Amino acid sequence: MSVMTDGLYTLLTTDQTSGSFYDDIGGRISFLQADQDEVLPHCVVNVIDDPPFRYGGNVNDIESTVQIDLWGAIGAGYDALSDINDKLYTVLDGQAVTITGFTGTQAFNLDRGVPTTEEDAIRILSRWRIWASA
Repeated sequence: MSVMTDGLYTLLTTDQTSGSFYDDIGGRISFLQADQDEVLPHCVVNVIDDPPFRYGGNVNDIESTVQIDLWGAIGAGYDALSDINDKLYTVLDGQAVTITGFTGTQAFNLDRGVPTTEEDAIRILSRWRIWASA
């Protein structure tokens, strides 16, 4: 994993108490894609872009767009997955992300979540911006 995905994984897995985001998805977090027969609910994280942040001439800063897909069983209902999405928002939005080599970091929500159905699953897709300053 890259330093960006390592930092995101750490933030998403730090709180493993009962009723936490991590607990509600059963610890099932994948990067890029999940196995076809993955148990639901499940979280898939994808760093969409990882360009250098060049404002102010500092090419060592980064600002990345991240897509997070939450997958849940239709039988469990949209409300259950929506509750997990609310916990994801609490875990990430406005929070510092530990990224090796960077001191100032923060995650920002760009799109809270678009629910869709895909075959026998519900999917909530959200987009995030991760900013890090070297």
